[in-house]
Amino acid sequence: REFGINLTPLAVDLTTKTHREEGQNLAAKLASGEMDITAMIMGDLISIEAMRCLAENGIRVPEDFSIVGLSGTQVCEYCTPRLSTLVSPLVEIGEKAASLVVDDIKAKTLGVKLEPRHVTLSQGFLVRESTGPAPSGARRLSS
Repeated sequence: REFGINLTPLAVDLTTKTHREEGQNLAAKLASGEMDITAMIMGDLISIEAMRCLAENGIRVPEDFSIVGLSGTQVCEYCTPRLSTLVSPLVEIGEKAASLVVDDIKAKTLGVKLEPRHVTLSQGFLVRESTGPAPSGARRLSS
């Protein structure tokens, strides 16, 4: 809201059973004009299916719509266009989580109460071919 963005509580119904259905659902909403957005971030498999369905409906990625995946799986490299993706440091997440659990176990053994801890890890963005500038008619958030 601070930046003039009105968030819709549930922009896409992701309660379907398969990645294919979820991608098709998104593409249908975009093609019908039900969703007035220029980009979306979703899981890799949903993103790939959405790109296929968007193409079937004449919506070009990235010229008309940008899509970013979330997992950074290898399959992102083999679709057309190649999927841009956020890359999480999975090994580092696992190591940090394990370290926190070990610290908790040690603290309980010693009868020590630990304060809540907040951990922030860097996420990467791997730019490929599924992202581009917003279309020329897109609503701008700032002047």
